[in-house]
Amino acid sequence: MVLQYILFGLFFAFAMFSTNLIREKVKGSNFKDIVRITIFFLPFLAPAIFFGLPNFAFASESGMLPYLLAIGCAIVALAIQYKDYSSFLRKEVYPLLPPITTKAFIGIESSIIGSAIFEEIFYRTYVPESVFWIECIVSGGLFSLSHYIHPLTRKTFTVRSYIILFLLSIAWYYSYKISGTLLPAIIGHLVYNSSSIVIIFRRYMFSRQEAKKLASEQKKIRKHSGMYT
Repeated sequence: MVLQYILFGLFFAFAMFSTNLIREKVKGSNFKDIVRITIFFLPFLAPAIFFGLPNFAFASESGMLPYLLAIGCAIVALAIQYKDYSSFLRKEVYPLLPPITTKAFIGIESSIIGSAIFEEIFYRTYVPESVFWIECIVSGGLFSLSHYIHPLTRKTFTVRSYIILFLLSIAWYYSYKISGTLLPAIIGHLVYNSSSIVIIFRRYMFSRQEAKKLASEQKKIRKHSGMYT
């Protein structure tokens, strides 16, 4: 059992090192951005080479309970953290934020959605089986630690954020264990990430509207300038 946990720890270290390397080195040109988005989460699938992929079927061994658990806990977590992101739901905030390009929008949204899939595969599926509470601590602990290692979340997360992530991780892990399928955990993770998905989308749409207004104004200026030359 100890060797299994050591192996899982090595997989975790490899995933953290590889994703950080990809994030820092594979960027710049449009081609590199496409490559980064494509391969970024692949290190999380390294254990699949030895242990295979989990079950993604909709049917659950425990009926709808795992879905209610995974989604319900995500909704509760969003409600607890509502004050943290509620300001970004107001239109008047977006003029104060930097604009988001199409390339950045695709990259950010792909990362948010991809994390809900590939992180669940790694942190729920490949935890070595032992005593259930140990499995929960390992799954939740490494999941929270991965967000602390990420430089962006380390700057913005509070102690409460990490506690919520840890508890959510346990709930999603339990939903996987009682259902026999990873789908409830993935859906729950997507629900929890929905606030970020919506905020980034709204920022992008506002940026596009502002870019169109600016282009229209510049066109009018050029037109009027041409009339007086």
